[in-house]
Amino acid sequence: MRSCEDPFGFGFLHYSHNEAHFNNPPFELTPWLRRTEDSGGPLDKYDPYAKDISYPPDIVMDSIATILGLSADSEHREWRLFGRKEPSLICEIWSDKKFSEISERDEPFRSGNRINATIELLKKLCAKTGKELILSVNIERREQRSYRLPDEERVGYIPPSHKIFILTSNGILKDAEKSYQLG
Repeated sequence: MRSCEDPFGFGFLHYSHNEAHFNNPPFELTPWLRRTEDSGGPLDKYDPYAKDISYPPDIVMDSIATILGLSADSEHREWRLFGRKEPSLICEIWSDKKFSEISERDEPFRSGNRINATIELLKKLCAKTGKELILSVNIERREQRSYRLPDEERVGYIPPSHKIFILTSNGILKDAEKSYQLG
């Protein structure tokens, strides 16, 4: 994974089509998150308040939610461990796109999604499944081709960044060179 030519195409959320590839000894990769299909349909593109946000957010697999004792709110944005008031996992989706007749190539905008989980939840996930958690961090910046900053403000091409971390049940986060103790 660290040396893969296209780390951005190596997505764990999308691996069901290659499931056999991930169950070859000594590796057994088990998904714990599932990407959901956009339920907005074609009408959402005309909704000025939808801002091209994909809904619903990614969700925790039913089997993992059961093992961890997690329950979600009605929109699957906040997940709580049994008996807890504070969320242990928060799914966020956002966009600052403005509805207009202007082509999206003419008007840059930011959008994205992320899942924030507590260290406690991630350690519990590792302990209950008897596995370590692979965290793949991918950062990519795309410049709008038709949107140009003045020459003095241009930063030039920034290549994508990719890093792999492994989290253990005792809270040790490892990369290829270092280890860090968390929570």
